[in-house]
Amino acid sequence: MQSSALFELIKQVVTSWQVIAVTVAVILFLNLIFSITRGRRNSFKIQKMTPKKKTKENKKAESTEIITTEDDDDLGLEEA
Repeated sequence: MQSSALFELIKQVVTSWQVIAVTVAVILFLNLIFSITRGRRNSFKIQKMTPKKKTKENKKAESTEIITTEDDDDLGLEEA
């Protein structure tokens, strides 16, 4: 095959309506996917896990908690 015939074939393939339609569809699809991920990126940010500062109210609530221990298990397990 001569180079001029090869270039003519490539030109016909690239300018065919099927190739142009598929190219446009792929570009629109990728644009949609990237816009969705860009919009959701802000809502799914990983936040730092920092301990909350203890206020007077939290300290008071912690000190007034009643800690109870029972000798009987509800499961019926015995200690060894």
